[in-house]
Amino acid sequence: PQLSSLSLNLEGCTQVTDMGLKKVAEVLPRTLRELELSLHGCRLVTEAGMSQLAESLPPFVEKLTMDLSGAPPLRLLSKPLAELQEDMEESTGTVTMNHPLIPPTVTELDLNLREGRDLTNETIRDLATCLPPALTKFSLGLRQCPVADGSVMALAMSAPAALRELTLAFELCPTLTDAALA
Repeated sequence: PQLSSLSLNLEGCTQVTDMGLKKVAEVLPRTLRELELSLHGCRLVTEAGMSQLAESLPPFVEKLTMDLSGAPPLRLLSKPLAELQEDMEESTGTVTMNHPLIPPTVTELDLNLREGRDLTNETIRDLATCLPPALTKFSLGLRQCPVADGSVMALAMSAPAALRELTLAFELCPTLTDAALA
């Protein structure tokens, strides 16, 4: 099919596993430009399933919306920068870091990581440094996360030059202080 947009809401589907994500990955059309995926509460989905899905994303996905609230795949976001794939951009000769979950073609990214108690400040800083350079719209939702002021500042300072819209939601993050707003 010539499908360009797919929305798949699996919120609360507690029996969905990596096998289900693998099946989804196998049928993603190459024409897909927009993917909206909710795995809120899918606790049987692991990093392996998320990796399989990420590797199967069509090459021209421009808009990615993911709700990973309370789902174990948050560890994939914690992959150390040293392990992230380095790609040489042929046109400029510069090295850019690509995030394992976010294709470099994405221009609109909406990540909901609420209930991410296992997120670390390093995770947020790493995510900030790996945002796609063509990203024009970025939304990040965090709730009940132990995020520090430095992580918020890293997000602000690492924003791609093309970024035009930024939404940051830090709900019930008790470690944030006034310094994060400066």
